[in-house]
Amino acid sequence: NINTVGNGTLLQLASTTKPLSQGQFGQFPLYVFSTDGVFAMTVNSDGGYDSKQVVSRDVCNNVNSIAQIDGAIIFSTINGLKLLSGTEVISISASLEKQNELISNLPRLKEFLGEDLPEQISFLDYMKQAFVSYDYVEQRLFVYNPNKPYTLVYSLKSKQWTTYQKQFTYPINSYPEQ
Repeated sequence: NINTVGNGTLLQLASTTKPLSQGQFGQFPLYVFSTDGVFAMTVNSDGGYDSKQVVSRDVCNNVNSIAQIDGAIIFSTINGLKLLSGTEVISISASLEKQNELISNLPRLKEFLGEDLPEQISFLDYMKQAFVSYDYVEQRLFVYNPNKPYTLVYSLKSKQWTTYQKQFTYPINSYPEQ
């Protein structure tokens, strides 16, 4: 099965495979991330995939940030961290994207690192080399840049950001464990 999706370069495929109801996996079970944006794929009657539509013209700027969560996908763009659910794309990092907003202003970072704060870096710069992992049990996103001594954590329940004094280097998926 060959599909054409836009005119750009393919970056990554991501699936939203959590059933919405018995036997129903949602309108778009597969998304294609390309340099043209995000495209939705549907399952055709032969069991293959058909290119359906452009979901977003937001372009993922870091394939390591693409993370499947329950019924949605997280990905980074030059404008921040986005949550893609169905055809809706929502910014989940708006509170960190303010002009000149520095990660060092996040709660608990000074507590962990004392006065020896790392270089001042914006969230968007931090995301350029960051990985995103999902904690299914607690519904948290761990956003970590292997070159920084701290990890950003986003709670999908409370919609709040915080920091951990942990440095991670690479994700390991161990669903459903943490």
